[in-house]
This record gives sequence, C-alpha cells and structure tokens, in this order.
Amino acid sequence: MVEQELSRTICVVTGAGRGIGKSIAMSLAKIGGHIICISKSEDSCGALAQDIRNQGYSAEHMAVDVSSSDLVSGACKSILDKHSAVDILVNNAGITRDNLMLKMSQQE
Repeated sequence: MVEQELSRTICVVTGAGRGIGKSIAMSLAKIGGHIICISKSEDSCGALAQDIRNQGYSAEHMAVDVSSSDLVSGACKSILDKHSAVDILVNNAGITRDNLMLKMSQQE
C-alpha cells in the first residue's frame, strides 16, 4: 500500500482514546492529516490530541459518547461549522449491539 500525503485533510477518528483508534489517529497524523480525536473520555482523547501536537502534527479532540445520537449530531454540527467537510471518517468506537442494523431502534 502506498501512503499518500494527507495535507489539509480532515480526519475524524472515533474510539481514538486507546487501542486501534489511537494507532489509526497517530498514523493519519504522521502522513499529514488534521486529526479530530473522539472518544467518550475527555482525558484519553485530549491526551492523544496533545501527544499528536507534541510530535509536530495537527490535532484536536472532542469527548463524545457515540451511543447518544443527540451528542453525535451536536459533534457533527460542531465539526462541520469549523471545518466545512470531513475527508476521512474512521468509525472505530466500540459499541456492541447484536441485531441487523435495519431492525435496530434508535435506542439500540
């Protein structure tokens, strides 16, 4: 796989506070993306964003519980108000609901 420069690319990574999401966010930052780190924990996503900036890359963070559609809608509006578009979205947050998506209720 060839890595390409992501200069000025807005990258949103959910579940960015740890594990796979954290690694994805850091990898995208290292090839030039502006990373918006999202996790339920203000501490973990804030620490990652700060770590990315400390390494000379571009990042910000938002604490969002992605199991809440209202919070997700608010976060989307905030991101789009500031950046006007999202170029890369990595939905990595770990939420387990065992059902077909078409059959899931809003609460699920």
